[in-house]
Amino acid sequence: MSKISGQNLGMALGQYLEQELVPKADGLRKVMLYMSIPVVGGQAQQMLDKYKPALSALGALTDDGMIDLDVLYPRLKDAVHKAGKVPVMGIIFDESDVDKLNAVAQQYAQ
Repeated sequence: MSKISGQNLGMALGQYLEQELVPKADGLRKVMLYMSIPVVGGQAQQMLDKYKPALSALGALTDDGMIDLDVLYPRLKDAVHKAGKVPVMGIIFDESDVDKLNAVAQQYAQ
């Protein structure tokens, strides 16, 4: 089982933002993304705490309060597949981004 803590989730999201979204952004969006990286990293545990009920209902929360990536990844991939391309901070997020985000998260998983 691959699982990730809130702290490691913050590092994974920051790495994803810097590697995948920043290069696609321009002007002020790029600046805003760089500014958001430490904020996202610092607030990841609070975001995890906020969404624990939803993650638990999805079966993607482990007994020790971590995110089960093996459960969450296929569900997120399916949801994005059905929803289609989704704009995130002016950048289009699609199924390939779910794969990239999962790959980064796996680097920080336990």
